[in-house]
Amino acid sequence: MLTDNLPWFLIIAIAAGLVRGLTGFGGAMVMTLPLAWLLPPGEAISVVLLMESIAAAPLLRRAYAHCSGKTLVPICAFAAVFLPFGVLAQSRMDPDAIRTGIALLVLVFSVLLMFGAGIRNTPPRWVSGAVGSLSGFLMGSTAIGGPIVVIYLMALKDPPEVSRSNLMIYITFIASFGLLILVLNGLVGRSGLYLMLLMTPIYLVGGFGGERLARTLPVNALRRFTLSFLALSGLASLFF
Repeated sequence: MLTDNLPWFLIIAIAAGLVRGLTGFGGAMVMTLPLAWLLPPGEAISVVLLMESIAAAPLLRRAYAHCSGKTLVPICAFAAVFLPFGVLAQSRMDPDAIRTGIALLVLVFSVLLMFGAGIRNTPPRWVSGAVGSLSGFLMGSTAIGGPIVVIYLMALKDPPEVSRSNLMIYITFIASFGLLILVLNGLVGRSGLYLMLLMTPIYLVGGFGGERLARTLPVNALRRFTLSFLALSGLASLFF
């Protein structure tokens, strides 16, 4: 199966890497749906988490310098608590229903942010905790837990470098933690490791190109691209 679909795996990797580099997230969103068509759901999730964990490592030093611990700590802590419940629910819940719910949330809130909606005052920590809880559960059950946090961080209207750094650190943390949970539950197979070794170098090249391109774009243009990508991803997920 891996050899037969090799061209598709490489196309998915370069496209996901490009989007990841441009937006600071999005790799999992680009990869998860097509990989779920080509692989069993559990294997697709393990491949996505493996690649996300590895790809972000080179970017963490710079992201750490600009991140906000006050925002990140409750999100990461609650996500870590609820991610194992998502893994357990993976075999008991209808994945199509979960994806549809995510798509609707992402579509609605992306459009709201496009029209200037946002959080003007610093929210209490329980709000960050609730966002982290939902994201962790969704990451464990579908590998698409990032959009909820993206929407929340963009709504805070922090400086772009802070939002991007927060997001990079969160995605790396939750992907690595999710991978650990999958390994402990025996859900990472040999074929998933082979596929990760095949796709990761291509993913990294795409990410490097996307990051270079992001540096040349005005802040407002990058924000519009990110929100448009989120909205189109949500819309596409409703129909495919």
